Amino acid sequence: MKKIDLTKSKTPLFDYAKQQGLYHFDESKPDDKDLVFKPKFKGKWIHELKNFIVEEKTSLDLSNKFTRYQIQEWLNLGYQFDRHNGKMKPNSNTPVINKIIDTIPFLPGNKQSIITQQKTCHYLPYHADMLASTGLDANKVITQGYRMLVFLTKWMPGQFMTWGNTQISNWGAGDILFWPAVKYPHATANLSHYDAYRLRISGLGDQRLLDWINDDKIINV
Repeated sequence: MKKIDLTKSKTPLFDYAKQQGLYHFDESKPDDKDLVFKPKFKGKWIHELKNFIVEEKTSLDLSNKFTRYQIQEWLNLGYQFDRHNGKMKPNSNTPVINKIIDTIPFLPGNKQSIITQQKTCHYLPYHADMLASTGLDANKVITQGYRMLVFLTKWMPGQFMTWGNTQISNWGAGDILFWPAVKYPHATANLSHYDAYRLRISGLGDQRLLDWINDDKIINV
């Protein structure tokens, strides 16, 4: 594989992910079965979203090359950073959402959980993830890294998601979207009249996590 000079690339993080050879990057091909979209949770947590407060953005760790790649990529693409998702760590005001997090068997000691808010007219460009904010070793993320979204609010017309070549829509509250973290580039946009809330969980996983994902049992929380 020809080495790409990432310092000169317009999309350095995307190109780095492409170098790993995990995804076909062929717009005509269907995606694999390791991209999972299905119902998983049932419960009453909507009231907890009233406690959502966008937390102050912490200083970015620019010593992490993948953080630098992502920032430079979005600047190169002309991204408006004020259209980024709002984020809040789950806390004592989100007990039901905390139960969801505790149920998901990522490997201990590395699970990162964030509640995100995508407001009307906010979006994220098509990009790849290296889980840089978790502090995990990049090689482990490539081989064992996973991400999951738990949809906390139902889909509304005007809300869009693309994972690989797959268009995601019509989700219900409690549905999940799960994927190998580095494999699938993705993008989201909210052009509806309603804010969209999701729980994002990131970390390392093994066969126990995959078995849990493939189990079709609906979990009441």
